[in-house]
Amino acid sequence: MSAPSSKRVKWALLNAQQICPLSFWNISFSSNYAFPSTKLEIQTQRFLMFRKVIGTGILSTAPHNGKVAHRWGLGVQYEQVFWHRWRVQMRLKVIACEVLMREICYCTALSLHTIDLEFTEKDSHDQVELLRNEVQEKIDATGEGEYDAILLGYGLCGNGTVGLKARHTPLVIPRAHDCCTLFLGSRLKFEELFSGSPSQPFSSLGYMERGDSYVRNSTLKQTLGLDRTYEDYVAQYGEENAKFIMETLHPTFLLENHGEKVVYIEIPETAQADASRRFREKAEADGKEFVKVDGQIGLIRNLLNGNWNNGDYLLIPPGHVLEGVYDWQEICRATSSKETNDEDPDSQ
Repeated sequence: MSAPSSKRVKWALLNAQQICPLSFWNISFSSNYAFPSTKLEIQTQRFLMFRKVIGTGILSTAPHNGKVAHRWGLGVQYEQVFWHRWRVQMRLKVIACEVLMREICYCTALSLHTIDLEFTEKDSHDQVELLRNEVQEKIDATGEGEYDAILLGYGLCGNGTVGLKARHTPLVIPRAHDCCTLFLGSRLKFEELFSGSPSQPFSSLGYMERGDSYVRNSTLKQTLGLDRTYEDYVAQYGEENAKFIMETLHPTFLLENHGEKVVYIEIPETAQADASRRFREKAEADGKEFVKVDGQIGLIRNLLNGNWNNGDYLLIPPGHVLEGVYDWQEICRATSSKETNDEDPDSQ
């Protein structure tokens, strides 16, 4: 079979061994071959039937709301496969911290998808249960079938997002310990700057203009449990184990002085000319060393564009719960929940 011309129909059929991001069909087949009916199995256990495809006809519909799917069962042998990226428009809901409002609104305006936005206040981070409850309430208030996915503009954030449940709509969250990772654009950059300084104060334009404080302490130490007292460890692990834990953790983390400098993260797309100057003035007035770091908007942009590669984002299917892993690679995972989607969240 000769290579097809650009005028030939490109068939959006997914190879049985290939999994693609949620917003794309990644395989197309070009040929004048007559295809039988093709059935696709959606990973969420919902099913979609394509109409019978003959000759140069076009597939009747895109994959079910762009969700991950794979071909199965019909034993069709393809002689020639060509790869391309075919965008599928989705309807998405974003729930995010208000410190990311400028960056999220910027990316929303440029996204192919239809996106609705909801924000929580910056100060909600100060109370883990408050943040978790606020976000869960917004998830639960989302109507079934209203959106293809709910995007969470947070990291683990001091465990404030740990325990969030996906009801009937998948959740997508960046693999990040802290919102700071979203400003930096990479968890590798976050590890480089914060692995040795779990309480390093940082800020951005969003932090400066919202709430009472102009900086935010990284929640990495809280997320990893390094903010706990000796008495806390005794209560959970006993006195002997508590001593070992404190002796292990203190030299590396708890005795470090993180109060001498503050980091300002500036993203080019939302930078303001005098913002870093104003931050420097406030930091120096408080006797702090000012450090400016260039951020990147890529993690936020890809989140809103539906480019959810498994390395940078976690997909939480319906009926699953977000669980913290606390390493530098996976960071979080989705675990199955025994609760049904229609249970009253207040009873869980």
